Amino acid sequence: MLQLVNVGQKSLADYATIATRGLMEEIRRLADPLRGKRLVHLSATAFGGGVAEINYALVPLMRDAGLDAEWRIIEGADEFFAATKTIHNALQGDEVGLTPTQEEVYRRFQALNAEEFSDEYDYVLIHDPQPAGMIEHFPDSPAHWIWRCHIDLSQPNRGVLGFLLPWLARYDAAIFHMQEYVPRDADLPPAYIWPPAIDPLTPKNMALSPEDAAYIVDQFGIDVDRPLLTQVSRFDPWKDPLGVIDAYRLVKAEHPDVQLALVETLLARRGANCIRGLVDEQRLISGHEIDRLELTGQAGSEVVAGKLHLASAPPGVADATERQSRKEVWNTRTMKLCLRAPG
Repeated sequence: MLQLVNVGQKSLADYATIATRGLMEEIRRLADPLRGKRLVHLSATAFGGGVAEINYALVPLMRDAGLDAEWRIIEGADEFFAATKTIHNALQGDEVGLTPTQEEVYRRFQALNAEEFSDEYDYVLIHDPQPAGMIEHFPDSPAHWIWRCHIDLSQPNRGVLGFLLPWLARYDAAIFHMQEYVPRDADLPPAYIWPPAIDPLTPKNMALSPEDAAYIVDQFGIDVDRPLLTQVSRFDPWKDPLGVIDAYRLVKAEHPDVQLALVETLLARRGANCIRGLVDEQRLISGHEIDRLELTGQAGSEVVAGKLHLASAPPGVADATERQSRKEVWNTRTMKLCLRAPG
């Protein structure tokens, strides 16, 4: 069997001070016809990224609403996840497509994961492209299969989308974050819009007092009495950190006392390559050339800590945080990387 994710306990009653009684009653009413129905979420990982963050809140709340819901993750290897990252980027418009070898790897792991999956549910909710091809191996499934896409398919690489379409067309429904993300002229099942949301009760989304917030940013050299331009996101080309730095330059010309903060998560080697690309291009931050980059992290960890060293940077440089996303839906994350830019 595919690995089951322990999501812990949550109750709709936990949100009674945030949501109205009418909203709670509506959720119960809508869920009542589904009471006792078996539903499984399938995704690529239980850690990092928006899908995991959504499911850790959504699955236990579905249970509290009366569904028999669970979450399982597929198995893979480096070659598989390299192929699915290519798919992920191509669906957002990257011109780089799949090689024949990558296509074979994708098909092979769909079959391997299908062998470990027990088709005993009323609803199978597949997240993103990684497990999307598993449906091929269950032609007589009594379940309703739903594909939930968490990325922007408005301008996809047509070759890669065409590779996936024979599988996607088999689904009973598809879910997108925005109507604009639904690809045009594609043979997809009926599309429904389900905007993403954050859990206001998770520690990183809970409100901080002004005093606590000031103490935290002070540890990174940020002057709370000066303007602060921030980006909070994964360090990835699709989040356009270079564009953020360009915007900072423009603002700096009009407001010399502004500070820039990039608070980023590095996921695997693509994020590190993004930063190295910034260094390789000899980008300037406020007129100070990037001198070198240090990356550190525990073996096997998704999160890498990094620091940019700026040539001839003055003492007292300010750490920073800002956010911009070119193609992906933004979702909050635990940010571990702080890049320092002079204020």
